[in-house]
Amino acid sequence: MGWNGHGSGVVAVVEPDGENLEFYESGTFEPDDGGRIAFRNVFHWRQTGPKTIRLQHLRHGPTDPVALIDLVAEGTGTWSTVRSHHCRDDDYRARLYSQGPDIVLHWSVTGPRKQATIEYRYLP
Repeated sequence: MGWNGHGSGVVAVVEPDGENLEFYESGTFEPDDGGRIAFRNVFHWRQTGPKTIRLQHLRHGPTDPVALIDLVAEGTGTWSTVRSHHCRDDDYRARLYSQGPDIVLHWSVTGPRKQATIEYRYLP
C-alpha cells in the first residue's frame, strides 16, 4: 500500500484551560491504490511565546505527549518550523498558514524511508 491519496474527517477543538488547544481528529484516508483506512489523532497546540507555538501529539494520552515541532511566526501570517522533528531517520518540517478561510498545516517529510508531503486543511 502506498501513502499517496486523500483523506477527510472531522475535528473537535477543545480548549481545556484557556492556554492550550486540543484537536481531536477522526476520519478516513483513501490511498490511490485502493482501500479505506480509518484514522484518529489528537494534536495539542500551545503558545510558548509571543511568536512561537508548540505542536505535540497525544496519541499515547495527555500524560505522555510527544513533541513534534515548534513554529515561529514569520510576520506574514505564516508560521514555520524552528527545528525539524526526527522520527527514526526521517525529518519532518511544517508550515502553518491561512488560505482564504482555511487554515493549512503543510508537512514535508524527507529521509531514507520517506519522501512525502502531507497537507492538513482545516475548514471553517
